[in-house]
Amino acid sequence: MNIKVSIKKRLKHDPKVEISSDKGKLFTVIDDHTARAVNRPPNSKRFAVDMITDQILTNDEMFKCEYASLEKFPLYLAPGFAEAVNDIAVKAAKKGLEFKPFSKMLRALYRDTERLALYLKRLDKETDIDQILQYKELFKVEDDKKKSALKPEARICAELLGVKDFYKQFNEIAAKHYGKVKHSVLRKSIEGYAAGHHEPSNWVCAVALEVMSKSGINVLDLGLDNETIMAIWSKSNPDRQDNASEVLGVLNLNT
Repeated sequence: MNIKVSIKKRLKHDPKVEISSDKGKLFTVIDDHTARAVNRPPNSKRFAVDMITDQILTNDEMFKCEYASLEKFPLYLAPGFAEAVNDIAVKAAKKGLEFKPFSKMLRALYRDTERLALYLKRLDKETDIDQILQYKELFKVEDDKKKSALKPEARICAELLGVKDFYKQFNEIAAKHYGKVKHSVLRKSIEGYAAGHHEPSNWVCAVALEVMSKSGINVLDLGLDNETIMAIWSKSNPDRQDNASEVLGVLNLNT
């Protein structure tokens, strides 16, 4: 069985989307910016139906575009991995939990595209990258919404994940200034801190702040004030915090 997506145009209303099987069984209707389940899809197609619904609603919310204007962008997954993801989607649905990964995928796609665009610009200043950069503010707003709900420590780790080669820099600074052995904190653990699943140690946040500063990121863009940032950093740097100019220089707070 395959999944079919149909867009129904209407004279006095916005189009509606029907997600069904190729044999005509209707699963979900998306109308007026909301999704309504009609029939439960078979377990083997749970993730496929939910993913299509998530994509349409996310694009609608972020880009304010009509359903009919969406461009199809195929996603191919290895069969074993697809089955594993679908298995979790089915179990989550049974517990009433939402599984909406598309917005994260979209932000990751933009971040990687933006990095590549900026690199192309450095290689050739004549390269026009305005088409992709027009979405910079939109994705910044979406990221800010996610981060604003997190504790300061989680926000710091979430921003760290966006730094190129952050884990290599993290380990170098941790060893040099904090006496930590390589891989004292796993990359996966930092991702968990960023999601707010666990609270990181003070030194992890201090290293993260230094990595971002050395990468040219103004840590004030995290939406945290000077006092909060310096307090977090100073907890793990009692020997360095007496020198105010060093603190300002390390954290790039004097810019």
